[in-house]
Amino acid sequence: MKNINIILILKHYNESSGSRMMKLVKYLNKKNYNVLCIANDIGYPIYYENIHKVTSVKDPFSIFKILKLEKIYNLLVKSFYLPDISILFSIKAYKFIKKYGKDYDIIITSSPKEGIHLTGYLAKKFLKLKWIADFRDQWTDEKSRYKPLTKLQDILIKKIEKNFYITSDQIIANTPYFKHSLINKHKLSDNKVKSITNGFDPEDYKSIEEYYENTLKKN
Repeated sequence: MKNINIILILKHYNESSGSRMMKLVKYLNKKNYNVLCIANDIGYPIYYENIHKVTSVKDPFSIFKILKLEKIYNLLVKSFYLPDISILFSIKAYKFIKKYGKDYDIIITSSPKEGIHLTGYLAKKFLKLKWIADFRDQWTDEKSRYKPLTKLQDILIKKIEKNFYITSDQIIANTPYFKHSLINKHKLSDNKVKSITNGFDPEDYKSIEEYYENTLKKN
C-alpha cells in the first residue's frame, strides 16, 4: 500500500493555539502517514521534526504600524485583505508547496484565521491535491467576531466562504452543531462534513496516572 503524504497548513504551531493540530500530526505519524507541517509561527517545544516556518509576503501597510498609527493600519488591513491578513502567509505557503510539495497527495488547512484556507484552495485548483479544510470556529455566523466594515465587504467575504466550502473535498467542523449548520446553510452533503470535537490526549496524563499508582503502592 502506497504511503499517503499530507501537507498541514496552520498559522500557529504551538501548544496554546495549535494543540489540536499538533495532536493530529502526532497520531497521523503513528499510523504511518508522512506529514509535512507548514506554519507561520512556530512555538516551543517542538515535538515534530518535519515542520517548516514560512514567513508572510511583505505587508505594504506595515509602515503605519512602525509609525504607531495603529488605527489607520488596522483599517487598511481590514479593508484590503479579504478575508483577513493571513492571506499574506497563505500566498507564500502555496509558493512553498508548489516548489517542494510535488510528492504530496493531501493538503489540510486549519483555521483560524480563515484566510489560511486560501492555500488549500490554490493547491486544489492548480496542483490537484485533495483538500481537507478544518474549521475550529464558525466563520460569518459567529457574530461576536465577524464584523465586516461594509455591506459590499460582507458580500465578498461570504462568497469566499462559500467557495471554500464548495471547493474543498472534505470539511472538518469542531462541533456537531457547526457541522449541521454548514450542511443546511450551504446545501452540502452529510458525507462531506465531519465533526471532530476538541478532546484530550490520554498520553499527556500518563505521568499523573503513574504517580498516583506509585503513591498507592507505597501506602
